Amino acid sequence: MAKNRRVHRDDKALVNHWLQHIGRQTRVGLALDHDGVCTIGHDSGLDCCVEVPDNGSVYLRVALLPWEPEENPDLAERCLLASFMGIGTGGAAFGVDPLDAELVLWQERPLSCLNEASFAALVVQILENAVRLRNDLAEAEYEASREALSQLRSPTNFSMLKV
Repeated sequence: MAKNRRVHRDDKALVNHWLQHIGRQTRVGLALDHDGVCTIGHDSGLDCCVEVPDNGSVYLRVALLPWEPEENPDLAERCLLASFMGIGTGGAAFGVDPLDAELVLWQERPLSCLNEASFAALVVQILENAVRLRNDLAEAEYEASREALSQLRSPTNFSMLKV
């Protein structure tokens, strides 16, 4: 049991080192809190939440938008199509945060597969993908609502005109 705790502390120390590296480059103080979580802001308004549980992995997640399936029934299908084999998501996956009712883009990586540079690249990649996907999903929703509105309009009836 003590060995698992040591590994957990080592995991957090390692990720804290990587976060400090990113922080030096961006001039922002970054560190895990006592729960093993750090949030990294992005110019787009999206935040990347870095989480280090005691399992030898790091989890990155970015909340994209509210999860309201009754208002946007096609959203789930769009997300599933985009995340097929990770092709449209850069290897990340979509999920729904049940506590906050948000659509989340998330990714898990074993710490043993990362180093300082690859961790920084992973954070940048998920944020860039999240921005792109949020924009794509918003555009698709806009187009779907425009199409639905055009279908609701009744065709113009010219029968009352005399020629």
